[in-house]
Amino acid sequence: MSCVVDSQSEETNWNRTSTNPPVNMSFKDQHKQLSRNFKDEVQKDEFELTCSIIEFANKFLINVSKNGEIDTSFDVQLPTEQRRMNHYNYDEYDVEDDDADGSNMKDINEGVMANVLIGNNANMKNQVLATQVGKLVNQFNPQKKNSLILNVSGKIFAKSENATNDDFTRLNFVLELIKDCFNVRA
Repeated sequence: MSCVVDSQSEETNWNRTSTNPPVNMSFKDQHKQLSRNFKDEVQKDEFELTCSIIEFANKFLINVSKNGEIDTSFDVQLPTEQRRMNHYNYDEYDVEDDDADGSNMKDINEGVMANVLIGNNANMKNQVLATQVGKLVNQFNPQKKNSLILNVSGKIFAKSENATNDDFTRLNFVLELIKDCFNVRA
């Protein structure tokens, strides 16, 4: 399968159909990749995690593979500009109306929603990972993109249903890998 683009016809189509000028960026300007080895002394588990980030005009595509394997996809909705503005409006927030558990406190990352596209939707550990990645990406989102597609290996976490300290360590490792991948210069 090949694709040939005539730059003259692309320019003409832009003038007729779009209000935004064509962006001249190569793939390498939009793609970042980083790999690290994870070694777990407790479970005697060692594997390579690879993160790749592709940035599109309206969303991010993030792949996190364990030894090259990806089997779960999430559509993560980031807070819209209106939601962001509402979270900064502290005039509406009254300290005396706050519940004892702090449930009425506004969070800037509120509104990050992860929906399973492909994979096991009962795996809450991956659901938490997707939401945390959404919150992290929200910090690296100056263009205010409103969504990301996260493809991840469902085998990153321990096999048990109960959360362990090892799961928290793995979650932090994945988040640090993604954060460092965002900071890689293209």
